[in-house]
Amino acid sequence: MVRAAVAKHRINWRSWWAEGPDGIIPQQWDITGWPTLIVIDAHGIIRHRSGSAEGLDHIIETLVREAEFRE
Repeated sequence: MVRAAVAKHRINWRSWWAEGPDGIIPQQWDITGWPTLIVIDAHGIIRHRSGSAEGLDHIIETLVREAEFRE
């Protein structure tokens, strides 16, 4: 099911199925809606959480610049 959705929608970022709302990830990360997009920076810190992709390009570009600056 997940692999078919990834192929159909050409999802090219890491993603996973969290076993529904009762799975360990939704419980530990307090996910209450589907879909939930969580952006994690190069240090493993959650930097953005949203139910839509609005503004996501800007957020990712900012994080990439920060990561490149630190190198």
